[in-house]
Amino acid sequence: MIGNFEANRLLWVLTGILALAAALAGLLVPGIYAKVVGADFLPGVFAQDIINLVAAVVILWLCFGGIKEGHLRKQLVVLSGVGYLAYSYGVYVIERYYTILYLLYLAVLGLAFYAIVYAVSSLRRELFPHLGVPLAIRNLSLGLLWLTPAVLYPLWLRDLWPLIQSGRKIEFFYATYILDLCFVLPLFVILGLAAFKNKGLGLLMTPVLFLTGFALLLPGTLAEIFKALRGIPVDLVVMGPFAVLGAAYLLMGLWYLRNLRLSWQKAQ
Repeated sequence: MIGNFEANRLLWVLTGILALAAALAGLLVPGIYAKVVGADFLPGVFAQDIINLVAAVVILWLCFGGIKEGHLRKQLVVLSGVGYLAYSYGVYVIERYYTILYLLYLAVLGLAFYAIVYAVSSLRRELFPHLGVPLAIRNLSLGLLWLTPAVLYPLWLRDLWPLIQSGRKIEFFYATYILDLCFVLPLFVILGLAAFKNKGLGLLMTPVLFLTGFALLLPGTLAEIFKALRGIPVDLVVMGPFAVLGAAYLLMGLWYLRNLRLSWQKAQ
């Protein structure tokens, strides 16, 4: 489905290797975060590095496991992992995790971003008319796509408004507001509209958004578990809804991928 496949795979591999190095270093030498992250936030960083590691391993495993241009589902899973890494290391960069690995974070962010841009620009659009998904799944996915911004826009704006009124700067989490409000949530709306109109790009990228969303929410759930293990109070108000939404993303993403029609293969 993706043209210029070898060039795309090279970008995926490079992104995976650099992310693997960054995640392993963070997990094996957690002391690098001591000067840049408060103690209360260390469980979250540890959880995020675990998911970064898993995402990098999945990308490399698929890329070296015989993935080919016709392997649509595998390509979409790889793009989900790359999208997750772009967001994750975007957080590290924007929130100024000035560890010895900061330049590596920049490299992962840059590679992941351009890997996504190049992959989308390489999609074989002449095959879009041959893509399809059952109507029931498409309608359910549309509901989840539009539910996300409907919930998160008011939630994030509610959090931001007191900061805007007071002019107070927060130490962490502001990267999430920037990335979600400016990039991620508009993407949910845009691709939702494209899928509603049965456009190939919307149908194709919907499961990518779901799997990426699942990966993005997972560190938050893990962080609360790690907090409990360290005797730090757990925020169930955050953990509960995010865990439910993450599970919905995962189930819908896998169901969607399984039922994505591949009739375009007959047109090759």
